[in-house]
Amino acid sequence: MLLTELIDLILKEKELPVTVGTRNNWYLPAIADFKAFLGRNPCITDLSRECINDWIDRRVAESTLSRSTIKTRRGALLAIWRGAHELEKIDHSPIRIRKIAVRRQNPVAWNRAEIQQLFTYALTELPPRNLPKTELPPRLFFASLIAAGYDTALRLGDLLSLEREWIRVDTDGAGWINVEQSKTGTFVPCRFNPSTMLLIDRLMSTSERRRIWPLWCRRENFYRQFRAIVADSGVRKGTFRFLRRASTTHVELEFPGKGYLHAGHASPDVTVRHYLDGEQMLNHACSPLPLELHTIV
Repeated sequence: MLLTELIDLILKEKELPVTVGTRNNWYLPAIADFKAFLGRNPCITDLSRECINDWIDRRVAESTLSRSTIKTRRGALLAIWRGAHELEKIDHSPIRIRKIAVRRQNPVAWNRAEIQQLFTYALTELPPRNLPKTELPPRLFFASLIAAGYDTALRLGDLLSLEREWIRVDTDGAGWINVEQSKTGTFVPCRFNPSTMLLIDRLMSTSERRRIWPLWCRRENFYRQFRAIVADSGVRKGTFRFLRRASTTHVELEFPGKGYLHAGHASPDVTVRHYLDGEQMLNHACSPLPLELHTIV
């Protein structure tokens, strides 16, 4: 039995509350990495101490992946292994598997000035040539996406799945939506500032479609292009995740104890450990709410 078949069987038989996003973003990348190591599709008989340890040793030695990523993928494979053992598909459980030591890093987020700088660069200085396939204007696309990411603290995947008709606009021009997070399956209420809604509606007027931000390329290529925009804008090196951290940090500064609700977390512990920028929390290096970027509309 292939591991891709095994994971679907485990999720079905054990009736685990695992979303499609977790399956696709946590389990399948680990299986794909294991497949690349083996040079063939991995099957249940490959779940052995020797094989898994060899895979871990190779990945650590190559240094092509961060130790954090290796640790995450190790955890996914071991979860599959344990599930197979509980379903009696394999007669041995994982023991004496190499552990990955990862030094914990403090969360880092852009401050308000940096987000304004990044937003302004995207809106006014990106090359005006339309994006491939979608023919959407890049300035409106990236500026509205940055503003929406900062307004809502939604993950990129959840933003990319949004459709305009799902957003309700109130009398003040702000947009409201209750989003089911693909990673956790829980719902989180989100608000788009009026200026962000103006950008979204301008972007929607450029073509007939349902999704607000349809991608024209693979996600990896999008990440690469976004990193280039960040570099060209002159702000600190960072990823789209920095917007989520910044939004959560700034809400926590203005409303202590509420940041985890804004981020859609079940408890404040995750928010404190992985999202709140400690330097900004100490120095208050950001502006208070309302979190509305200055736009050119």
